[in-house]
Amino acid sequence: MAGSAMLFILLAIVWMSCPNCVKTSSNLSKHKRYEDSSARWKMPRHSRVLQFMNVETSEDQDEIDVRLKVQDHTRQGTFLRLRNRDFRHEALKNYSSPRVGSSGAKNDVQYLNSEPKTRTENPEYINSASPKSADLPSRHTRRNSTERPVRRLPKVLIIGAKKAGTRALLEFLRIHPNVAGSGPEPHFFDRNYHRGLDWYRNLMPKTFHDQLTIEKTPAYFVESAVPRRVFDLDPNMKLLLMVRDPVTRAISDYCQAASKHPVRPFEQMAMLNESQGVVNSKWSAIRIGVYDRHLYHWLQVFPFEQIHIVDGQMLVDQPAAEVALVEKFLGIPSFINDSHFRLRSFKGAFPCLVREDGSIHCLDRKSKGRKHPRVRPNVLRYLRDYYRPHNERFFRMVGRTFDWNG
Repeated sequence: MAGSAMLFILLAIVWMSCPNCVKTSSNLSKHKRYEDSSARWKMPRHSRVLQFMNVETSEDQDEIDVRLKVQDHTRQGTFLRLRNRDFRHEALKNYSSPRVGSSGAKNDVQYLNSEPKTRTENPEYINSASPKSADLPSRHTRRNSTERPVRRLPKVLIIGAKKAGTRALLEFLRIHPNVAGSGPEPHFFDRNYHRGLDWYRNLMPKTFHDQLTIEKTPAYFVESAVPRRVFDLDPNMKLLLMVRDPVTRAISDYCQAASKHPVRPFEQMAMLNESQGVVNSKWSAIRIGVYDRHLYHWLQVFPFEQIHIVDGQMLVDQPAAEVALVEKFLGIPSFINDSHFRLRSFKGAFPCLVREDGSIHCLDRKSKGRKHPRVRPNVLRYLRDYYRPHNERFFRMVGRTFDWNG
């Protein structure tokens, strides 16, 4: 018994004389607590990131299936298949800048049309010349609605033609409660395609779910690369094409250029050799009016059922009737009528709009309805002869005729 007591006392003395043993014992649980953390940071970098994303992988996999349900992008989720060696770069690229013209376009459209949660607005757009009204929902705001308006990609494009009345058409359609129009022409599908869909959507007004966002860029009509880009974004896009007499359109185009800087007389611009009747077909004002060639590129991609032809002259003479045809094509209720317009006294000018509050809004006289110069009769005849075969082909393509051949 005495021997056992002496052994116990001896062990106690040895234990007390070893402070490191006491420290180690007291910190065993603490070290265990950080064991997983230390092991994690000893992993290869790609394994650490994947573990952070809660993705199970093995280092010997040649290709990793990364299923990232990005709820900020789309309510339904976007799943990305990424390679091991460059998945971080691709994940960030697809997260911050949706793909344009790729096989994932549908998911990107769903994302861009969904309500943003943590994304910030593009400062470049905030500082742009876009009107302040573009930041607000339509003037027909549902005051009793709890729905939050958001920016959405356009479902309708006014693709041209330049100087055919595209701005007037957009202004007229804005009267409709189910329509919201964009601000300045974004030129996304021709000049700014590289900026991506985030940039494009930030140029659109905030709308409710039952409103159509309409964008207008007349230059789209004559750019052969644009139809495929539009189709890649939305194969169901509805297209509005405004046309007018190509000779009158060319003169109007010339007047716009002449109002900005000095130019040669119209006859010198339009003719390469007036005495022989050779038209300058490379001049853009002439080239835009060759409607059949430009429409051909669009019909290579879109069915004609998704393209509506708007008569620019009818929009001047009978605006309510022409807009009613557009309403029917867009599938929105009939709303715009004669009471919304006030015809103007001078020839060729688009009518003024009567707004909800009774005020009258007219397109700027300085920029619209310019007085056309007098063009020599022989030049007009040469131009009509040049356009006649193109007009006939265009009439056959659209299944209707216009009084353009003089």
